Amino acid sequence: MFDLERLERGIVIFLISGILSGLGIIAYKKSNSSPDLKISNFSTEDIKNVDELIEEASLININEAGMEELMRLKGIGDVTARRIVDYRADRGRFSSKEEIKNVKGVGDKLFEEIRDSITVE
Repeated sequence: MFDLERLERGIVIFLISGILSGLGIIAYKKSNSSPDLKISNFSTEDIKNVDELIEEASLININEAGMEELMRLKGIGDVTARRIVDYRADRGRFSSKEEIKNVKGVGDKLFEEIRDSITVE
């Protein structure tokens, strides 16, 4: 083999194996790398929009919610949830958030607790 001494052959083999290992690592990283998620042109206005979207998504529409969804509201149990559903079935859709106070069991105090968690869209 090119008239190299034993130590020289060992060094050449070591260097070649190092190069091959490095190439293998590079190939592995390229094939298994996660996408480069760079955020550009990001402003505080975008944060406000995201916060609004999250808040809207978490609102419970009292004109469409079933009993289980209504019971997720603080202070609304199965009896009050049933009354809300029955009220809606008898009188139609709520025209405002405040109208829910017409349901027996939903007074001013409870309404204040759920006001920011409901919508009538």
